[in-house]
Amino acid sequence: NQRPLGEWTFTKYDGLNRPVATGIYRHPTVEDQAGMQRLVNNHYTGVPADTWYEDFTGTLHGYTDRSFPTGVNADDYLTITYYDDYGFCGRAEFGPDFNYQKPGAPHDCFSITQGSYCYENAAFARMKGQVTGTKTRILGTHHWIRSVTYYDDRYRVIQTITRDERLSSLDRLSTAYNFPGWVLGTYLEHNYQSRTIEIRRRYTYDHAGRLLQGYHQLVDDGVAEPEVLLAENKYNELGELIEKNLHVEGATPHQSVDYRYNIRGWLQSINNSPLTNGPDNDESNDLFGMELIYNGLLNE
Repeated sequence: NQRPLGEWTFTKYDGLNRPVATGIYRHPTVEDQAGMQRLVNNHYTGVPADTWYEDFTGTLHGYTDRSFPTGVNADDYLTITYYDDYGFCGRAEFGPDFNYQKPGAPHDCFSITQGSYCYENAAFARMKGQVTGTKTRILGTHHWIRSVTYYDDRYRVIQTITRDERLSSLDRLSTAYNFPGWVLGTYLEHNYQSRTIEIRRRYTYDHAGRLLQGYHQLVDDGVAEPEVLLAENKYNELGELIEKNLHVEGATPHQSVDYRYNIRGWLQSINNSPLTNGPDNDESNDLFGMELIYNGLLNE
């Protein structure tokens, strides 16, 4: 309960009515809703129009401090959001670690069934109307989680960089797309202290954009594990998912999940409840089965 403590949660906006900051305001006396509303109304009575919003031209997390409440300590803010450009990256708490970096060779390109693809060489520099960065305070501490998001010229996210100040870790996640916008691959680089862990993922699709295969590879401090086929999907002629093979090794999945439908396209079973092999189901390694009853009796 915040009111007995004189605490109020607030949100500040920019000139386009986008939330740029949230935080905790501590009033010296306990006020009810009507009393706080009077304070807010008095703050905006007979003031210039720009008092209602903040600009990225100040010193409080980069923003001005004009709208109510003013004078809140910087460590009492909970979230900060930046838009449109990357000018905030010049602030001391961000710096060069948050600049866009294409994954280095040989991870900058990869091959799938549809061909060879590479991650973007550079991010789109004329971004407008999108969130480009955030800061989120870790509750109970003075530490922040900082994040920067980069886009391509179609406004698709191509890289996200996140630093956890408390853990001193840095994550950089890159994403590659094809022309229709299907995610073809991701590359995650996790840096913690002196250790670097990389996770590489690539995906294949059919002609209709349905996911067929998802591959996963882990690299721990330069030592690469074998690539694993984590999931393999199969569809029927109507485009319905009928089989999902999980963690396939040597063409044999650790778990095969079968989906069956009625003529209306309603899902009737996942595997089958008795876990018995049949012409439509392979239950050899299945761990569960479920059937959905719509109109029939449970004992049929």
